[in-house]
Amino acid sequence: MNTLANTFNVEVVEHPAMRLVGMKIRTTIPNASKECPVLWHEFMPREIGELFGGSKPTYGVSTTAQGQEFDYWATVEIDPNLPIPEDMETVLIPHGEYAFCKVPGYESLDEAYDYMFREWLPQQGDYVHQRQSPCFEHYPSYWQPSEHLALYVPVAAEWT
Repeated sequence: MNTLANTFNVEVVEHPAMRLVGMKIRTTIPNASKECPVLWHEFMPREIGELFGGSKPTYGVSTTAQGQEFDYWATVEIDPNLPIPEDMETVLIPHGEYAFCKVPGYESLDEAYDYMFREWLPQQGDYVHQRQSPCFEHYPSYWQPSEHLALYVPVAAEWT
């Protein structure tokens, strides 16, 4: 029995659309584990008033750029009526189906992505990755690196 399958227990769920706002970097898979935390350290202490509105969850969002590069955002969901700070961008998460799994802590995030893309997607046979939609990580409010987070990968039924 595959231990990773037991660890990540992937299920397909429907997720609503979200409008997120945050800061972005362009990175590569080998550099991501160093560069993405630096982005979070820049994003989290910001004095951006109503943007956080207290204890909101945050989201790490990634989209394929070119070759082995991808864009990664440190984001938060905001009210569509609020202004976006000048040094931030909007990223939209479309409504749809996502392969979802809980990740036991930050140290397991790379392993979860690897499992999702190298094992679960190729082996399950019912769904394909929707490359035009972003993947995202959901960090609950007041999250700490040793606590669970969630990983969402956009999928569609293979027969569509």
